[in-house]
Amino acid sequence: MTVQGKKLLDDEKALEILNKIMESDLADCYKNAIARYADERGELNPDDVFAIASDVAFCNPAEDIPEIARELVTLAFLDEISNENPDAMLNLGSLFYTGRIGEQSYAEAVKYYKMAVEYGNMIASENLGYCYYYGRDVEIDYKTAYHYFIKPALSGRLESLYKIGDMYAKGLYVEKDENFAFSLYEKAYQGIDEFCDVVGDICLRMGNCFYYGTGCERDVEAALFFYQRSELYYYSQLKNGDFYKKKMLEDVIKKIDEIRIELKSEIAPEEFID
Repeated sequence: MTVQGKKLLDDEKALEILNKIMESDLADCYKNAIARYADERGELNPDDVFAIASDVAFCNPAEDIPEIARELVTLAFLDEISNENPDAMLNLGSLFYTGRIGEQSYAEAVKYYKMAVEYGNMIASENLGYCYYYGRDVEIDYKTAYHYFIKPALSGRLESLYKIGDMYAKGLYVEKDENFAFSLYEKAYQGIDEFCDVVGDICLRMGNCFYYGTGCERDVEAALFFYQRSELYYYSQLKNGDFYKKKMLEDVIKKIDEIRIELKSEIAPEEFID
């Protein structure tokens, strides 16, 4: 944390790092993230350092933050955390969670997420739900996970909504209710818009419900539709560095292959025309 009244990243140091990045051979996305804040003379305002650091940190999620930029990002975020900025808390926690800051630490992620939650940050609450759901540097605790998921779900966060659905589907902390789980998945699917980044996960759950007849009548054609849409989005997420989707993509492809075999078995051989 910063010493009260003193910034960890002073204006001179910040501008020095920014100029080094602009003069480096880093990918254009990093330079563009900085250049958009320059005035007509090409000069940067030190007051924009947190915004610039945020853009630099997340402009290329498929790779770790380049070493030359890590000091800028870390210190800029810590300065804002000392100013009680919950977005900085969330950002730094997310970078520790994925390891893109140069160090992977669920413990640090949990610490910063909890700080952000104190200021009402719904994404941080959702992220903490994952930590307790899967036991990432904390004991698996479904009651606490539910607590952290429910507020974002009620506020319209689709990811938390389908995670609550998972808990009802499996009977984790809550009483098992597959019909209610399916209704939550449907609600999440209906909430998808052009900015939604969890389409693949929602479609996977819809596909599973139709494939196994969980909370609805079994319908393999409907399952195929949702699995194929999920497959498409998982490819996109993997290209953007979301390695957590690798196994899920493999599972989706396996299910699609199984459905194709099942559907073909229902068609007489003479109906296959070259």
